[in-house]
Amino acid sequence: MIDKKSKWQQFWEKLRLKYRFQIVDDISYAVKFVFELNLLNIITISGILIALFMFLNFLLIAYTPLKRYIPGYGTTSSRKEAIELSLKTEQLEKQIDDYEQYVKDIKAVLKDEARTVKRDEEIKTPSIDSSYLVAVTVNEAAFINEIEKGLKNADLNKNIQDAKTNVLGNLKITAPSTNKIKKEYSDKHKRIEYAKGDSIVNPLDGKVIVLIDNDDGTTTLAIQHEHDLVSIFKNITINSLKTGTFVKESAKIAANEKGFVYQLWYQGKQVNPIKYYKK
Repeated sequence: MIDKKSKWQQFWEKLRLKYRFQIVDDISYAVKFVFELNLLNIITISGILIALFMFLNFLLIAYTPLKRYIPGYGTTSSRKEAIELSLKTEQLEKQIDDYEQYVKDIKAVLKDEARTVKRDEEIKTPSIDSSYLVAVTVNEAAFINEIEKGLKNADLNKNIQDAKTNVLGNLKITAPSTNKIKKEYSDKHKRIEYAKGDSIVNPLDGKVIVLIDNDDGTTTLAIQHEHDLVSIFKNITINSLKTGTFVKESAKIAANEKGFVYQLWYQGKQVNPIKYYKK
């Protein structure tokens, strides 16, 4: 009676079945090399090679800069740096957008394209029930007097502080020209018009932010100073200035061949520059 072997036993015997690989001399038929191998050996060797390759791959990634190319990899410090760089990038983009809008507004002013929007808002007077203020005790009256005295002192100190920090209160600038003034500053004519003659100088340290070439061959110039001050020159002739150039006070900035217009702006409003000329 023949014993039937199970499928597992048959499979195991196939794995252990040996295969021989020989290299034989073609003339003498002498066996030069013999190599015996079975499927079980092949599976074992393949598993060892795969495990060795995975181990080497782990070492290569863990201890070399290649790990930085793995998506999602990063230490706490590197992630913190990435977040800080992202925030700085957003801040720089916001500053660039604000500066571009600022220059755009300055150009609109130089081209006399700026518009003022008037907004009328209804102001409602609040109603106060005076019955709550009728009965005041002696202690309450003394308390109110102290509060009023403190508020007066606070207002006085605030006015003194504002006078010290007021830019226009301490502002002194160099007159841009020594030539005759053809038309002085007024509420309707918010500019100074100079006659032609000597060259034009910079009234205060600042940086050139706008240069516009006009059709008549002249140039419109805007210089940004400290403390939100901007000088605007129109109808001038410029040879060497460029946007971004820093110009010192009293430095020559342009020629005065046809007469020019000068405007001084502080925090978005025009002021009379003659009040602040150095004597």
